Amino acid sequence: MAKRFIPLKKVTPPSKDDVEIVDKMDDLAWYVPRKTKHNKTHNILSRSKMTSVETQTLYFMDPEMRYSGFVQMLYSNVMGGIYKGFQINFKIFSPKKELESQYGIWESVKLDSTVSFQDDELTVKGANVTFQFRDPKNVSKKITGEEEEGDDDTQHTTFIANLKIKINDPSKGLMMDLRCSLGEGFKISPDGCSFYLDKSTPDEQSTIINNVHSFELKHRYMRHQFHPVSQIFGIIKYNNGAEKKPQLLKLQHIPMIYLDAVQGILPNKAAKRWNFLYFQSKNYKILAIEYLTIPKFDSTKVTIWSICEKDEIKYIGSDINNDNIIKFNSVEKDKENGWEYPTEMTFNFSDNNNNEITPFHVEKLNLVNRYDILGELPSIVKSLAKSIANIKPYLYQYCQPCKYKDEEGVSIIESTFIS
Repeated sequence: MAKRFIPLKKVTPPSKDDVEIVDKMDDLAWYVPRKTKHNKTHNILSRSKMTSVETQTLYFMDPEMRYSGFVQMLYSNVMGGIYKGFQINFKIFSPKKELESQYGIWESVKLDSTVSFQDDELTVKGANVTFQFRDPKNVSKKITGEEEEGDDDTQHTTFIANLKIKINDPSKGLMMDLRCSLGEGFKISPDGCSFYLDKSTPDEQSTIINNVHSFELKHRYMRHQFHPVSQIFGIIKYNNGAEKKPQLLKLQHIPMIYLDAVQGILPNKAAKRWNFLYFQSKNYKILAIEYLTIPKFDSTKVTIWSICEKDEIKYIGSDINNDNIIKFNSVEKDKENGWEYPTEMTFNFSDNNNNEITPFHVEKLNLVNRYDILGELPSIVKSLAKSIANIKPYLYQYCQPCKYKDEEGVSIIESTFIS
C-alpha cells in the first residue's frame, strides 16, 4: 500500500532493539542546524521554502506539590529563512486550585536578533539570555558562586550534561538562573524521526530507515528525543497575577523531564491532534506523547511512552495506530470552538507478553489553562489562517495531584486540537 507518512519503529518492552540510547552531551545539540557525519546539514530549510520549529523544553514539579511548570526555548525558521528567531515560553501553575492565583503565570518572550547559536549548536546566547549545555564534570559552583552542597564528581556520574539557563527580561519582570542535570535519554529508531513524503511511495520502511539522513534531506520529518531522569535547581523571579506581585521560586534539585522536539513541516500539516503526559511521584515517573497526522499523511497515530522507577528507565514503548494507549474516558464540548476536550483520561501500557503494566488514570481533570494558539495574531491574520488552512488550534492544559500504584504524585497533561 502506497504511503505518504513513514512512522518511526514500533517498540514493545522489554525489547530495546529499536531504542537509541542518548548518553553523550553532543547528542543534545540543537538538531535543525547541525551537521551530520556526511557533512550535510540537517537543515532542509536552506534548500527549500519550508518551515521548521525546534523546541527544547523542561517540565518540573515541586515535590511539596505547590507548583509545577515548564521552561521552553523555541527556534523558528520560517519559509526557508524569511524569518529566523528564538523565543522563551514560560509557564507556572499549581496542582492546587487554592494556590493557582499565587503561582500562576504564562509568558512568551520573543528574543532580539542578537541571540544566536554558538559552540557547535550546544549554546544559544544573547545579551540577556544563555541556554547552554555543559560537561557536568566541569560544573562545581552554585549559582551564588559558592560550592554547591553535594556537588562532586560522584553526584554527576549518572548525568550526561548540565544545562545552564540564564534569562533577564526587566520589561516582563522575569529573571531565571537555573541549572539542570540531564540523565541518559532515548529516542526511537531511526534517530527519533517519522517522515512526511512529498509523493506516495510503496511501504518500504526499511529502505527509508537505513537511509535516514538522505531521506531526511529530501522529505519533511517529525523528531523527538527524551530525557526522563533529570533534575533542576536555581531561582526564578517573576511578576504574577493581575496586581503583578513579585514571586520568587527557589528550586532545590527538583525532578524534571527534558524533551527535544523538531517539526520539519508546518505544525498544521504535521498533526491534527496532540496528547502529552508527565507524572511524577517519589518513585515513579511516566512520560507519554501522541500525535495524529492529517488525512493527507495517512491519518496515522504515533505514540511514545516511558516509565521510570527510582530514577531508572524501566519501560520504553512506541506504537502506531493504537487507540488504546491514550483514551478520553469523558469529554466536554467547548461552546466557543466546538472541540470536545477531555475531562477524564486513561493511559494504558503493555509488554511483549501482553502483560498489562499498571495503567495511569486521572478523573476530574483540573483545567489550568485553555489557550487559543492563534490568539496573539492580528485578527485579519487569524481569520485567514482559519479559513485557508482550516485550523482552529487550542491547547487544554491540566495539572493536579493524583496517584500511581497508590503513590501520591502530580501530573501535567496537555491535549491540543489543531484541525
